Amino acid sequence: MSSFKLVHSHGSKRSKTVGWVIAALLLTGSAVAQANDSDSKFRYLEGNYGFTTSNNCVRAIPHPPSIVGIDPNTRQLLVPGEAIAQSGLGVMHFFKNGTMTLEATASEINFDKTAAGDFPSTAGLDGTCRGTYTMAAGSKVTLLFNCHIDIPSTGVSFDLGPTEAVGFMGDHGRSMNLNQKENIQTVTLFLPNGAMLKSERVCVQRFALNKLF
Repeated sequence: MSSFKLVHSHGSKRSKTVGWVIAALLLTGSAVAQANDSDSKFRYLEGNYGFTTSNNCVRAIPHPPSIVGIDPNTRQLLVPGEAIAQSGLGVMHFFKNGTMTLEATASEINFDKTAAGDFPSTAGLDGTCRGTYTMAAGSKVTLLFNCHIDIPSTGVSFDLGPTEAVGFMGDHGRSMNLNQKENIQTVTLFLPNGAMLKSERVCVQRFALNKLF
């Protein structure tokens, strides 16, 4: 703060402006770190970001692990599929060493469950995820993570991944908008009776993040 007082005490309009800029940088500097004095590109993230997300997916009907549900090269469905949409919210935690974690809760709509007696909606999908992030020129951010999701009401849980999301940072590191790449994700389901099934899915997904204080 002493350097701020020294600049401010000159009394000129320009000195006052510089002083306020320095004060603003001191207040916001904890959100993101700069690479060096001559490079304004962000080097790492540190802190917590609240986020909302929504996706639309086509997934293969769950099948034994030995079966392939979506061709990895052509993305052709090799077993029957179904269309779903999910929405949720949570918190992402970013660390200086390039790692990140998140906790989220979501709900799902299955567009193929439309017959009388079907249950098209599933709520209470509680997920925890771990992964890494990288930063590049142009305020570009890339996330890569895998998740474990519990559905307490059913006793079912599943592993999901990888999720690779790419987007841009804004508002001096206080916000991010990310778009999931359309890679094939693997879903490994763990049933209450101990059985394990597999599914594959392709999704379009968006993330909107804001820095928490």
